[in-house]
Amino acid sequence: MSVMLMMLLVSIIATIIINWGQNLVSTQQTGFSSILEASHERLKEAFTIENVKFDLENQKITVYVRNYGSISVNVASIYVNHTAASLNLYETIMPGEVKGINVSPQTPFARKATQLITVSTSRGNEYEAYFVVP
Repeated sequence: MSVMLMMLLVSIIATIIINWGQNLVSTQQTGFSSILEASHERLKEAFTIENVKFDLENQKITVYVRNYGSISVNVASIYVNHTAASLNLYETIMPGEVKGINVSPQTPFARKATQLITVSTSRGNEYEAYFVVP
């Protein structure tokens, strides 16, 4: 009788351990899958700064961003000379679309000055280019 009870107890413990292991593997697989999916989406995101328009009078910059990727681009921030420029909200740019994004730099700019413009997306991609104020 005690042998049967011991076998039953071992079977129950083994079942609990197997279920715990399956749960752990499933959780890890889900986490790994979401990381791969995010990386895949990041690779499909492709954009460039097509042009920049400087408004000297109002100290505003319009950055024209072209999305040539296969997924929408969410512009999270724009930097002017490594300093974040004020941006109202995320700007979403659909594939094939060009959108002008108005920003106000923190520091004033002058004629003939070279400005480093960096566009950063919510997926972590960045594109930067130098432009000279006309």
